[in-house]
Formats: sequence, C-alpha cells, structure tokens
Amino acid sequence: MLDPISALAVATSAVQFIDFSSKLFSLIRDTYRSKSEENGWYKDLQAKASQMSTLNACLTETITPELLCRDLLPLESETVSIGKECQRVANQLSKELESITPTSADGFRTVVKRALKALWAQQDITQLQDRMAECRQALMMSILADIRQQLLQPKETTRPLHKNSRENWGGAQSLPEWLKHQKSHNAQWQSNLSEAVIHSSVTMVQEVDRAPKSVELLLPAWRDSLVTSTIGHKLFQKLHFDDMLHRTHQIPEAFAKTFEWIFHEPSIDDEEVVGWDNFRSWLKGDSDTYWITGKAGSGKSTLMKMIFYDSRTPDLLNAWSGSSPLIMASFFFWNSGSKLQMSREGFLRSILHQAIDRRRQHFLTTEPTKLDAFGLSVDSSDDRREKKWKWSDLTQALRLLIEEEGPEPVHYAFFIDGLDEFSGDKSDLLSLFKTLGAYPNVKLCISSRPWVEFEDAFKQKPNLMLQYRTMADIRHYVGRKFDDHPGFRELQLGDQQYAVALIDSITAKASGVFLWVVLVVRSLLEGLAEGDRISDLQRRLEDIPPELDDLFKNMLGSLNPTHFKHSSELFQIFRATRRKISVLTMSFADEQDTQYAFHRVSGPLSEEETYYRVVSMCRRLKSRCKGLLEVSSSTTRSSSLDHWSRLHADKEATELSDTDPESMLRPDAQAAYDSQKLRMRDYQNLANAPVEYLHRTVKDFMATPDIWNFITQATDSSFDAEACLSRSYILHLKTRPIDAVMITEAIFWDDVSWAMEYAASVAATNTEYHVKLLDELDKAATSLCTTPDKDGDTYLGKLELPLSSHWSAIISKASETDFIPFAVRCQLGAYVIAKLQDNPTTTENYTKLLSVAMHESGLPFLRREGKTPSPKLVDFLISKGADPNDATKDGSDGEHRSLYLLTSLNRSTDTIYDGETVVRNGERRIHGMLTSDFLETRDSPRNSPVDRRYFASPSLSQQNFKSEISSRTSRSFFPRRKKRDTGG
Repeated sequence: MLDPISALAVATSAVQFIDFSSKLFSLIRDTYRSKSEENGWYKDLQAKASQMSTLNACLTETITPELLCRDLLPLESETVSIGKECQRVANQLSKELESITPTSADGFRTVVKRALKALWAQQDITQLQDRMAECRQALMMSILADIRQQLLQPKETTRPLHKNSRENWGGAQSLPEWLKHQKSHNAQWQSNLSEAVIHSSVTMVQEVDRAPKSVELLLPAWRDSLVTSTIGHKLFQKLHFDDMLHRTHQIPEAFAKTFEWIFHEPSIDDEEVVGWDNFRSWLKGDSDTYWITGKAGSGKSTLMKMIFYDSRTPDLLNAWSGSSPLIMASFFFWNSGSKLQMSREGFLRSILHQAIDRRRQHFLTTEPTKLDAFGLSVDSSDDRREKKWKWSDLTQALRLLIEEEGPEPVHYAFFIDGLDEFSGDKSDLLSLFKTLGAYPNVKLCISSRPWVEFEDAFKQKPNLMLQYRTMADIRHYVGRKFDDHPGFRELQLGDQQYAVALIDSITAKASGVFLWVVLVVRSLLEGLAEGDRISDLQRRLEDIPPELDDLFKNMLGSLNPTHFKHSSELFQIFRATRRKISVLTMSFADEQDTQYAFHRVSGPLSEEETYYRVVSMCRRLKSRCKGLLEVSSSTTRSSSLDHWSRLHADKEATELSDTDPESMLRPDAQAAYDSQKLRMRDYQNLANAPVEYLHRTVKDFMATPDIWNFITQATDSSFDAEACLSRSYILHLKTRPIDAVMITEAIFWDDVSWAMEYAASVAATNTEYHVKLLDELDKAATSLCTTPDKDGDTYLGKLELPLSSHWSAIISKASETDFIPFAVRCQLGAYVIAKLQDNPTTTENYTKLLSVAMHESGLPFLRREGKTPSPKLVDFLISKGADPNDATKDGSDGEHRSLYLLTSLNRSTDTIYDGETVVRNGERRIHGMLTSDFLETRDSPRNSPVDRRYFASPSLSQQNFKSEISSRTSRSFFPRRKKRDTGG
C-alpha cells in the first residue's frame, strides 16, 4: 500500500491553484470595467480560462481519498468544492468567449465586456471569490501549523550535540524556544508564504501545461514544491552580497609544488618540524579548531585558499564525518574591501549562503526543515540599498543550521581567513568560534596574524606558525622563477656557484615572508634583464631591507623624482575612494586635463580610446607606484588576458599573460591589436578590473602618519582627490553608450550617486568648484536620459516618463523639472544655497523646498549616514521667507516633523553636510532650536525674545540642550495662531 500523501503537500499545491483562479477572476472584473480599447487582452483571457479549467479539473480529480490513500480533511473537501465551482465558471467563460465574433454590430470589445459582466452576475463570482479568499487563508494557516508541528516532533538521535548551548549562544535560541517566540511574528510568516505562493503559481501552471499530469506533479512533496524553492531562493537573495567571493578570487594561487607538506605526515628528519601540529591528523580527528598564524606576508591567505579548494581536504575530512554528509564553507576577511568583506555580518552571510546551498543538496527528507521555517520568518522586502541583517538573526540561522537531529547529522568544516582584518569587536567572533567548537559536528580552520587576543584564544589548539615551514617552498619558488629567465641561465653558465649562493641568500634573508621574496625576485630579475654584473646583483640584494615596511620605503625612494608627484596623486586618489575603483575609473580620475570632464562632448568611448586608456593606466600604476598598487590578479586572468595569450604563441608570453596584466603591455601588443582588432569584451574586462593594494601590509604602511605625510607633501594644496573622483564618474556618465535598452537604473544611479558623493566632499574647501561639478553632472545625466538612441528611444521614454521630466524623477518619483529639489533631497546644501543666491525664487518655492528638506532628505541610494535635514540649508530657506508651518504639514506626523529636526541634532555621532560639521557631543549648533522657535511665534526668529537669547550665545551645553527638548516635548510644541482669512 502506498504511503498517504500529507496534508501539507495537498495544502501547498491547492493554495497555488486557488491563487491562480483568483487572479483570473480579477482579470475578468478589470476587463469589463476597463475603458481601454486595446484588443491584446482577448487571447490572453481565452488562454487563462482554458488553463483554469484544466487546473481545477486536475485538482478535483487528484484530491480524492483513493489517490491520497486516506480520508479527506474538511479543508480539503472545501478546496475540492471550490475547484469544481471554478472549473464550471472557467468552462462557461470559454463558451461565452467562443460565441462572440469580431463582427458584432455593437463593437467587439463592447460585446465581450457585456458578456463578462453578465457572467459575473450569473455565476455569483463575488461570493465565490469570498469563499476562495477564506479557503486560501485557511490553507496558508494550515501550512504554517503543519510546518511548526513537524519541526517539533522528536527525531531519533545518536548523541547529544551541545552542552549549555543557551548560555553560550547569547540571544540565539534553540528550535522550540525560537518557534514559541515566532508565534508573535505570524504576520511575517503569512506574508512570506503568500509572496512565495504568488511567485510560484504562474510557474506551476506552466509546468502542468507542459508535462503529463501525475500525482507527483500536482501534489509534490514539500521539498519538491515550487513554494518551498521560492522561500529558499528569497533567503539566498537576502544573504547574498556582490563582493561575497571577490576576496577569494583575488588571492593568488599557490605557486606550483609549494605548501604540499600541509597534507603530509611530518617526517622525523624534517628540519622544519618545529612550530606546527599535524594538519592531516586534525582533518581526520575529532579536534575542533586549527589555527594557522604567521608573520604579515608569509602566505597565510594563499595557504588557506589552497587548503579549501584542494580535493584532499574533503577526502581527509570524510574520515571525521563518516557516513554523514560533509559541508565546507569559507570566508576571507579583507580590510581593503567593502564593509561587508571586513564585518561579522558579511562573514555570517557568506558562510550561511554557502552552507545552506550545499545542505539542500544533501537533504533528502520530504518534511519541512528548520531553514524553511527561518526563511518564512525573515523580512525579505526589497531595498535599493544593501539589505541589512541583524547579528541576532544571523546567529539564530547558524544555530538552526548546525543543531542537527537524527542518526547522521550534517558535519560542517568552516575555513576562516584573515581574522586580523575583521573590523569590529573581535571578542564577538572569538566567543562564536568557542561556541561552534563545542559541537561535535563542526570544525574550524582559522588564520590570523599572531596577535595577543588570538594567541589567548587559540594557543591551546593545534596550530601552525607558517614562517617556520616555508623555507623549502621559498627556495623552490626563487629557483623556478630564476630558471625561467634567460639572464639567470646565462649567470649559471658563467658562475654556477654564485647562482646557487644567490638563491640561498634570498631564502635565508626572507625569514619566511613570501611577499618579501616576490618583490625581491622581481627586482633581481630586472637587474638580470638589464645585464647586471655579479657585483651589481649582490649590491642590489644587500640594499634591499629585510623588513617589509623598510622595503616599501625603499621602493618609494627609488622612484624617478619626476614621477613622485604623479605617484602621490595616484595614491591619494586611491585612498580617497570609498569603493573598489576600476582601471577605467582610475584613468578618468588621473586625467591630466582637469577641464576634460567639462568640455568633453557626451558620447561613447571608441574601442581605440578605451584600449589606450586602460593599457596606459596599467603602465602608469607600474612605473609610478612600483607595484604597491596593482590591477587585481583575479580579474586579469579572465577573458581579456586569455585572448592575449592566444595572440602570443611563445611559452614565456603565455605564462606571463596568465598571471599579470603586463602581458597587455608587450611591444607586440599594438601589432596584435592592429591586426586582429581586439574584441570589445576582451579589453573591457581589463577596463573593469579593480585596482588594489599589493597586499594588506601595503595598506598598513600607507596608513602610517609619517609615510602618508611624506606622500601628500609631493602635491600642492590645489590637488583634490575627491574632485578627481567626481570628475571621473561624470566622465562615466558622458561616455555611456546611448542605448535605452542597455542603460539600467543600477548603472545610471551608480554613476550619478558616486559623482554626487565626491562632489559633496569638495564643498568644504571650494564651494565654487563644488557647484561647477554638480552643474556638469546635471548636464551629463540630462544628455544621457534624453538623447534618442539609434531606434529613436530615450531612457526616460523607456521608463515611461515624459521628456519634460528631470532625470532625477527616475528615483525621486517627483515631477520637478530642474536639479534644485533633488539636490535638496540629497542634502547638497552648499550647492542649493549658492544656486538660489544667484537665482532667487519665490517665497512659495522656498517653502516647497523647505518641505522637501524636512520630509524627504536622505534618498535610499546615498552612501552617507546622515538622514536628517541640513541645518544650514533649513536656516537659509527660512531666512528667505519659507514658511515652516506650511512646510511641516506632512500627513500623520505633520507638525511633529520640526520636533524631529530639533531632536535629530542630539544624536551621539558627528555628521558632515557638505563641509558643515554639526557637533553632536558637547556644544550644539542651534539651527533646530531656531526653526522650532520660529514655528512658535510665526514671526521672524531674529525678532523673537527667545531667539535673541539663543543668538546671544553661539552654542548651548549638552545638558541645557536636552533639558530644553524635554521641556518642549512636555507641552504643546506648536501653538497655532488663527488661520488667515483666505477668502475660501
């Protein structure tokens, strides 16, 4: 006898059927009420009527006691009854539509609408819709109840998982506690389930149309349901972030045949056995944590990447996990990357995303899982900005993930690199690692520099001090690099003994720091290429400092004096960036002609211009920055350089192109370009490659005050890196191809918002230039949005916006025709004040702008933290006659908006608005107080006795400021005068 089909499976499918039928009834109603004369709806209506008839026939024929192998539940019987009614209406609709011909005297659409309206009345569809809505709600409640019930059913287990878990996890709860807490969040579960049903019902209909009808198709198990996959997909979307794997790809691969010892048993004769515990034994055994540590630049990240991706790692871990499924996940902290790449949020999002994805591949149960429930609990509403997570929610998800039940719980091995690059309270992560290590189904491999807090946490665990193990690897690396160079082969012929001694000297002097070796080998190979004598090579080696910081100083000191000013500019531009910067963006920012962004006519870059820009920028980075800034190796290995590899047949060129953008710069590159016309995607890939520091140690070196002062002193006060970057993004706007289809909102707003961000920073030192930058940005954006493409379409037209609209309407959804209101929304106070001083407007317009400033400041795409209105701008608008009483009318919170303005100035951190600092701690600016007093008197604030008291003192102590807020909020804050007689 077959197993009964669960009520959960029935309800999950039935709710999709009912959802589709509800949509058709809504379409019928909208059609007969519509005034549109378009005729495309007719075939769509016919098709959907046919689909609804088929679907409901399948539903009623499948939900039977015979096929379910059990009696029907009352809710299932009601579902079948509704299905039969829907099928009858669908059949009647199809019949009515087939009977109407386009030759009807009253007009085809009129006749159809009349028939639909009659059908609606005859079949009493309104009553049926009510039944469907009630049934849909009941089915969803049944699904949620079944999920909770099945999760709480005891499962067979072979061993306890954790002791004292409640205390160690902090706020994360066990499954029963969490489910109990979630009862108060039932609305969120229903919302997510409803969204999953809506998204999956259309796909379900398509699958039913394509495939033969079967019980498995119509009533799939929970695990195979489209609703379940939709819930999981939404969770993946929210966990994912763009830079999640960037650092992993950016780390160089281990040089051939290095680090192989990590997978071998230590030899008794091993001269480097000191300083490490057997890693192979750790992978196979029950020990929870392995700590890899070592000097900066010793190769920790490269080793971690090799371990994670090497097939021997899971093979050895399987000895630990046994017959249980094994899941591996990794995260590489990076303090030169985005906030998420160096944060605990990014760490857990990445780990969870990988682990959940791989876990679903292993789980064969047809029942709901804890992660399904967690997906239903998450607020998955979309946001223009990066989706935020609470730490408590992420740790809750992690706890639900690893606390497996059953005879074969999933085993997890987490590889976490660069703990010293984490930005935040490291005790939070260390506490989490301690908690995770107490689970028998979890292993942690962690790498960091040997800082005190990490030594205290991990010194009792198996560990490896990397610099004590890499002497043989360094010797191998140096020997291979030298052997591949013709200059060294010539040296071997001339003096074999010195050639060997040179390799030994480098190996000894390296002290286990691989990065030092790479830079030294690069320098000595340059000497060999230039024909250096043995004495020259020896002097070159002796002059190289043994410590990385001293080596970096040496590299900067070796710059051609004529290049040092340019080098300083490049370093300042790079340090001023607030995101990854591409080669092409760096090229625009490094444009020698500072007026180029203003006089360039809008239009796409030619292939030749793009090629020249990216290749010459790579050359300048190498010659001016001595390799301390370089193009990301992870990107340069992709299609652009692979194509160059195909162009050069000799082995040396091919090897170079696989690892270094210098292959783009070979003397024969231009000839290859001229003869083969490099494909656009090939050098566009290099144009989009990010520029990065050579290594974390370079970033630390540059952050040293003495070094940074030394670098910045090479440029005069007229150089402004923020202005360079603003011009760069303006040039991106001007050089985008005019193609309404290819332009996306993400690309457009990326250029606009970053141009504005950097321009805003210029206001503090040069308001006139700040205004000039934003005026040019406005022109460039206007041109891109209103210029017709080859098909005559514009970007504004594509978005169904009138050409008279200002481009800012794309995001603000307002109907302004100029840049000023949008600049107010974006808190660009210095710009707005300067423009309105030159071009005054009416009191009515000043009041409208004040309303925008107080209600709509801080658009979602802005990167700035501050969301409160600019006090300087509010003060200016009031001084020009804006009426704050009218400006604060805003629906439910109308009159209290100004109180918000006042209290928002009392936050705990500093905020900068275009160069104006509002001091949050200690002394306070009085802009908000000024505004609120004006609201009380409705007269000029400078004539108010209270305001004269405040103006007599330029600042107010924090204590008095808070007291004033408290006293004002305890009484009517806005006493109103009688309304003026407007004659209305």
